[in-house]
Amino acid sequence: MDKSISRHIEEKRREAGLSGTALAAKAGIPEKTLRKLQDGTTTDPRYKTLLAVSGALDCTLSELIGETAPEDGVLALQSRRFFEQWQDLTEENRDIVIRLIENLSQLEERLKNEKEVIVQREIPLYSLPASAGPGSFLDSDEYEYVSFPAEELPASACFAIRVSGDSMEPAFFQDDLVFVEPSKTAVNGDVVIAIINGDSFIKQFRDGEFVSFNPAYDPIVPGDYDDVRIAGIVRTCRKP
Repeated sequence: MDKSISRHIEEKRREAGLSGTALAAKAGIPEKTLRKLQDGTTTDPRYKTLLAVSGALDCTLSELIGETAPEDGVLALQSRRFFEQWQDLTEENRDIVIRLIENLSQLEERLKNEKEVIVQREIPLYSLPASAGPGSFLDSDEYEYVSFPAEELPASACFAIRVSGDSMEPAFFQDDLVFVEPSKTAVNGDVVIAIINGDSFIKQFRDGEFVSFNPAYDPIVPGDYDDVRIAGIVRTCRKP
């Protein structure tokens, strides 16, 4: 056995304030077995013995054996445990284990391939920009269905629209795509797509006004006779 493992066992035992007798009793192993582990006499310790000692010392197996070479590390110990248990199996049960491993390997490969597939979701992308474009994009046929990675889209987003102009900088820039949840109402602070007198805008709704983030632009304050409606709330943005 690697001498460093013996040293780590001894160090952990001292840190725990346990005598050899007490540690052996707590681990449920013969004191003679523990002495052989501590002095390095045992060259091929059983996995379950090391696991019992690490449990008794309230540390992980990795901590118990320390920073060792891969062939002497936890992976090698786990492999040793497998072979110890393998030797106790009948031929019939060994065949069962082999088939089980083959099935699990196939399952892991299939799951790996499934994870590599990026799930897409199609939503309408309207061609009229959200700024001051003429007409209501929601009332037109000027859109196309575009696929986006589903993980990019909030579940509530049902359409996308491209930003035009700089009135919402620095949050939204020219040609950014915003994904929108249809809604006829908004609360203070929502960034919305609003239709005002037939023109579409992306603005922040604030106390009945439609505010630009860019201070160079004055708020849009609808009058009593203006035709105003909320088309949706911006949920996220995608940069070009």
